[in-house]
Amino acid sequence: MIIDIKKRHQDNLKVEIYHQFRIRFIDVPFELLAEHKIGRCRFDLLLYEKGTNKLICLIEVRRIGARREVNGTSKKHIKYSAFGCPLFYISEFSKISFLLDAFERVYKENNF
Repeated sequence: MIIDIKKRHQDNLKVEIYHQFRIRFIDVPFELLAEHKIGRCRFDLLLYEKGTNKLICLIEVRRIGARREVNGTSKKHIKYSAFGCPLFYISEFSKISFLLDAFERVYKENNF
């Protein structure tokens, strides 16, 4: 059996993001969902406010060595941007702390 290491990396990265989020933001009224679908969009991770179910941000986990760079003109980016909340991309474990810092800024700027 041959394991797809690139796919496994994405899955492990999602798990680690979830774990680090729970540690750092244990007292915030939010929930982080993995592999959640809304309409025809499947999000790697999404963060929403408990109680109101308000979407806070979307997180797209990229695989190592993705051929295309992330930009604002891709179909997926345009479709996800239509949800009206911040969209973050991540592909490296070393960037998790930057992602959490970015979420914290969104959290403070929007007075959640």
